[in-house]
Amino acid sequence: MSSKYEELDNWVVKSRVENTWTQNAYWPSTTVMPYISEVMNTIDVGLSSQKQSRTTQAIDAYGNNWGTNTYAYNSPTTHLRGP
Repeated sequence: MSSKYEELDNWVVKSRVENTWTQNAYWPSTTVMPYISEVMNTIDVGLSSQKQSRTTQAIDAYGNNWGTNTYAYNSPTTHLRGP
């Protein structure tokens, strides 16, 4: 599942945040919990100067953050920070 949030200026999209939701299903948890596993940030939407950055995360069976990775604007596959 995904959700999207856009910031507008005079009905023009200036930035967009897209969240990807995932459900954890790790043992020993008996409850499946949804969480945001990826966030894609886009600025200057639709312009030649458009840039994107991406952040990903994973959680364990107890909802603890297991790992977070941050990727650069201009290259959402270039790893900047993480475990």
